[in-house]
Amino acid sequence: MRTNPTRLFLAVVALSFPAVTFAQSGGFIVPPPTPPGSTRPAAAAPQPAPAVAPTRTAAPTTAPASTPVAAAANAPRVMPADSVSGVNPASSAAGAGSGGLIDIALPSAPKPEAAPVADLKPSAPTVPAQKAAAAHAKRHVAAKEAQEPKAAKPLDPYAGIVGTPVSDAQLNRFVFPEAVEGVFFAEGAPLPECAKDAGPMDPCKPVFLNGRRMMLLQLRAGAKGPIQMLVHLRSGRMETMNLMPSPGPGAIVRVNGAEDGASDTRLAEGKANAAAATETTMADSEQNIALLSRFAKGDIPGGFDSENVGAPTRYEYFDVIPMAQWSNGANWRVHLMQVRAFGSQPVAINAGLFRGERVRAIALDRETITEQAPAQLYLLEYVPTEQQ
Repeated sequence: MRTNPTRLFLAVVALSFPAVTFAQSGGFIVPPPTPPGSTRPAAAAPQPAPAVAPTRTAAPTTAPASTPVAAAANAPRVMPADSVSGVNPASSAAGAGSGGLIDIALPSAPKPEAAPVADLKPSAPTVPAQKAAAAHAKRHVAAKEAQEPKAAKPLDPYAGIVGTPVSDAQLNRFVFPEAVEGVFFAEGAPLPECAKDAGPMDPCKPVFLNGRRMMLLQLRAGAKGPIQMLVHLRSGRMETMNLMPSPGPGAIVRVNGAEDGASDTRLAEGKANAAAATETTMADSEQNIALLSRFAKGDIPGGFDSENVGAPTRYEYFDVIPMAQWSNGANWRVHLMQVRAFGSQPVAINAGLFRGERVRAIALDRETITEQAPAQLYLLEYVPTEQQ
């Protein structure tokens, strides 16, 4: 069998471009679009259509069916289902009927991936927002406090106490207008601990001087107040103090302006002189006391006459002013004197200050004096004959 070269060339060209051209008279059934996720049905087999060779200058002739190459060229071609899934059926149908054009759908554009969601974090509030929030919170708290009943504050039990400032480390000196019978502290008072062999002059406890009219007191270092202290005086009066210790020098506390007074040594000497001046029999002492008592009561015994008085005598803290004087014309004289302090500050005195070698009896009506409250002093004096 003889093959035409021209027809063989045209068949080869037609086989090399199967996807470019199709037969104009051929019709394909395009399946409708399939929703995503569903199963696409099997595509129907298209009707066979003769392939059309591209237009050439020379008019080609159709190869006979008996030729193997021509039969392969004229065999119907089936398009895959995926290649026509996006074709509009209406357009395909219209193209089939108008000029033999076929719309081929291009692959759809890829969908943009969703942007990753950024982690959302609360941003810091602005300054005005902070101020507004603070003001709102403050109003809320104030409203809540106004609605709630306020609890009564506990009263300070020491609010009305008038404290006495003292030192918490140095010795403090207290001066009283009369002798002290005893001093008492509340339980747990911060006093220094005393040794077993502590004597009466050990500063670990109150030390008394000047006839127990002066007291030295030391507290434990770092003591806190108020510290209650009660002082019992010889007259029976009680002084109550609330000590307020603080760092600093020792304090000097004068109760009712009391002065220091005579020392214990001076008082001891006065007692010794009084004992030497009264070295008489018990009968004579009792007689002298009885005689002086009559003058103190205003009963002047017979044989005693009034005499002129002398000038006042000034001492360190007081004056002794003679008021009256009596004599029996022999060895006995009786003196009435007034002991007056210089001002309103009380001064402590005692009978031992006025004893002497010739004094046989003394009567003193008080031991604390001021300018407005002097003491009355009676003296019985024995004057030897050779000195008259």
